[in-house]
Amino acid sequence: EVGGLSGTGKAESGVGWGETRKEGEASVPLCSPFHLSARPVWGLQSDTGEAAEPITATSMKGVDDAFRGAGTKPGLEIWCIDNQRLVSVPKSSYGKFFSGTSYLLLNTVQLRTGLLRHDVHYWVGKDSNQVDPAMVSDKALELDAALGSRTVQYREAQGCETERFLSYFKPCIIPVEGIFTSGLRGSDDRSYRVRLLKCKGEHAVYVSEVPFSRSSLNHNGV
Repeated sequence: EVGGLSGTGKAESGVGWGETRKEGEASVPLCSPFHLSARPVWGLQSDTGEAAEPITATSMKGVDDAFRGAGTKPGLEIWCIDNQRLVSVPKSSYGKFFSGTSYLLLNTVQLRTGLLRHDVHYWVGKDSNQVDPAMVSDKALELDAALGSRTVQYREAQGCETERFLSYFKPCIIPVEGIFTSGLRGSDDRSYRVRLLKCKGEHAVYVSEVPFSRSSLNHNGV
């Protein structure tokens, strides 16, 4: 059966495609402009539809130092590719995504049973080069292996993010032109410039930059 499916196996509209493989194993939404290279990413789930707790005995040997301690407690953790290496994004920059950068996110939720569920998202900016998206995809697999190969994975492309991804950021995410530079704590724009931002969305608000002109103003946006 082919259709857009969420991490819980439920159909979602406008979030890519996937297919159900077998009972207890559901497809995860893909939303990417790179259709030729797009492929489904699979996550394992428990009988209750929740992702199973990672195998805690999994060795962290050989895992990127940036992942040390990742996924051990509830919360959101974000990394990105900076100069072909994985670096942590400071919490003060959560919600700001540079269009020339590829990001990796881990959201850890403690279930009522006390077990942990891990959702991994890798976000590709529209201006990312050809190397960084492949590297962040590999790092997502590395993180999955470190957490016992039990994570649910999502590929996110700028402009068509899943609602689950958007729900992590309140009130909204803010895409920014340029690249993340860790030495400048998340910004390569050292001078202020006037920008016009358009807000849309119901459950999660998405903000995008539009041309600073009267023609960008309409009754369908804020």
